[in-house]
Amino acid sequence: METTSFIEIPEQHLPVKIISVKVEKDQQIDKNSLICLYEISNNIPETSKLNSSEKNKIEELRSNILGKIEEVNIKVGQIINTKNYAVIKIVEPCSHAVQWKGMCTLCGKDCSMY
Repeated sequence: METTSFIEIPEQHLPVKIISVKVEKDQQIDKNSLICLYEISNNIPETSKLNSSEKNKIEELRSNILGKIEEVNIKVGQIINTKNYAVIKIVEPCSHAVQWKGMCTLCGKDCSMY
């Protein structure tokens, strides 16, 4: 049972500038894989509400799901200031939504390690 999921920049970090993109369309991605690096920058006026230790900080965006990347909606140098902006779109082969004793009842995968 395929499901589609989106990965977004955490709202509390917005706006950000994309420094590096580490994924491509049609690539398989695992949990905790690096998607991109982004900067919380003091060069962007909207970040003036952040304290000085958070400005110019480089952060990593990592995947919390595994699957195949269907869309990559970012590029180096892009500034993202919109919440709920889908950085990437991932098609999961199975979301393992229904489990019984640690096993997915939809695909049979052992989910006890998640």
